[in-house]
Amino acid sequence: MERAGRTTRDRTCGRRWAVLAVTAGLLASCGRAPAPGPPSAGSSPSGSPTAGATRVIVRTVATGPAVSGRASSYSRQLQGRPTASGEAYDERRLTAASRRLPLGSRLRVCRAGRCVVVLVNDRGPYDGRLMLDLSGAAAKRLGLRDLGTVTATPVREVRVRVPV
Repeated sequence: MERAGRTTRDRTCGRRWAVLAVTAGLLASCGRAPAPGPPSAGSSPSGSPTAGATRVIVRTVATGPAVSGRASSYSRQLQGRPTASGEAYDERRLTAASRRLPLGSRLRVCRAGRCVVVLVNDRGPYDGRLMLDLSGAAAKRLGLRDLGTVTATPVREVRVRVPV
């Protein structure tokens, strides 16, 4: 039996989030990339690049569908309080709270041509109309003051070697 007041749009958004949560969960279960090793053989001892030298850059790759919804920013009063992941909330870090996505998953959040990659480390928002709660730093980079519409895409980090 369906609750009174739910619209087709609400059910569609719920299905999208379910797909997004499953995809992010599968990615979270994958191992992390190994830490970069010693400098490549193409580097001289002085650190200046030589022929064949490479460097490692980190790219983000979308791993699921983009979902649009409303987002807000955390209150400054929560600074230093523990999050669901156990770490203290720091408004200067790029983090977010989600009710459905697994802790530790990453999202590329975009608004008005600005994008930022955030780490899901808390549960919330507890207002049913909102999709995400963003940290102060993430909200500032997106130009979000109180509430706004954002597009969130689950991503994973990929390390790529490129020539210098």
